[in-house]
Amino acid sequence: MRKKIKPTMKKQPTPTRLAVTVWSFLTGLVFLNLLSLYAWKGPDVFKIVLQRGPYSDLSLTLCSASLTWLLVGLFVFLLHFGRIDKENAFSWGGLFTIGLLYLNILRERPEYGDVEYYIRAAQNLFNGLPLPKTYVYPPLWASLFQLLVPLGEDFIFVFSWLLNILSLLAFFLLLERILRLYGFSPRPAALITTGFMLINAPILRTLVYVQVNLHLANLILAGLLLYRKQPFWSALMLALAIHLKASPLILVFAFLLDRNWRWLLWLSLNLVLVGLLSMAISGVSPYLDFINNARAMASTHSLNFREYSLDALFYTLGTFFKLDPGLMGIFAIISKIFLGLATLYITRLNTRYKTFFQGPGENLFNAMPSLLVLMTLTSPLIWVHHGVFLCLPFLVLMKKLESPAEWSWFSFAYMMVYMMPVFDLFPWAHLRLLAVLISLTLIWLLAKKETLTPFVKYASRSTFSS
Repeated sequence: MRKKIKPTMKKQPTPTRLAVTVWSFLTGLVFLNLLSLYAWKGPDVFKIVLQRGPYSDLSLTLCSASLTWLLVGLFVFLLHFGRIDKENAFSWGGLFTIGLLYLNILRERPEYGDVEYYIRAAQNLFNGLPLPKTYVYPPLWASLFQLLVPLGEDFIFVFSWLLNILSLLAFFLLLERILRLYGFSPRPAALITTGFMLINAPILRTLVYVQVNLHLANLILAGLLLYRKQPFWSALMLALAIHLKASPLILVFAFLLDRNWRWLLWLSLNLVLVGLLSMAISGVSPYLDFINNARAMASTHSLNFREYSLDALFYTLGTFFKLDPGLMGIFAIISKIFLGLATLYITRLNTRYKTFFQGPGENLFNAMPSLLVLMTLTSPLIWVHHGVFLCLPFLVLMKKLESPAEWSWFSFAYMMVYMMPVFDLFPWAHLRLLAVLISLTLIWLLAKKETLTPFVKYASRSTFSS
């Protein structure tokens, strides 16, 4: 008797395999379509198939759409090859959420801000002229952009815009990692980072002005993360940060406290090497221009309510009450000296009581939150977008908050720095300055607290953490 042969079932493609196939097919189809149109009609064909929308920048429209499509492709490929699982789903989910959100927001802007200063500075260096008076940074960024000047202003702008998008995604990954370094378990670190970046006025202002703040913040965070295992690369990150803006020099004090002389030697070497690179491109004179521009900026102020530095506060008070500007300048200097001494005292308490971190490099990691506040507040100009430098002190404070009063003060400070849109109403716009001072005060008041707060205990439960 013949055995019945059961019909074989065809193996059905998995949903992720189907998604990868569809994405790859559509990507290839679009590429071939554009390639064939170009071969048929030449460059002029894009004037027919591309249309500039109202209040739109065509280059940014294409970049936003392309990056969104690539992010979707990255997601389906990661899913298909099993790179996304229950252990890292919160991290990847947060990264894609932030990327897609800001790509859609930035697509809607036809005009951007401070990138013009970088372009003008690069053009001046390219033409052998001094740095513009408005350029108050070390010349490294302008020197690098000088190499792009022959490609045109539009290219430099789009290039800067794309760098900021990549920097935004890198900031998410680095900030999540630094929270894990400071004791947050993986899933809470991912959720806190996502919530922090979803509604964040400093990040949004940095992106819409095409500022360098995210690059600077990333270099600082990368320097901290690499410190214990890769001292050379850690020192290089901080050297690059110092050559982007001079203010991170204050952070070197945290490394001095850890007495890592090898790291300090690497920093000195890297500072020289990066400086020589900038000089090889543009010469020595841009550094003299930077010193003169910075000195002029520190000695002059205009009435601007959204600028919330100590200098701006005393200048505005002097203008309103018709007080001597020189006297107000002296008060501003005295206030910064007092702030510096108070911060050094707080830093000493944090390192002594190991407020935020225990383990190798604890002096450095405990000193960093208060010194980041000092780095921000000693600047002669503090704009809303400078709040990105305060991400670490604000977020690690949550490890120590316990009472309703502590959470209330923290929530008020957090709201003013990160959630309040820009507004120009004196003296209320200077509540941002008060908010930063509140964060420093909380770092002081909670310095000796040893026990974990209920928030951190909950965030560390096995049901919520990896």
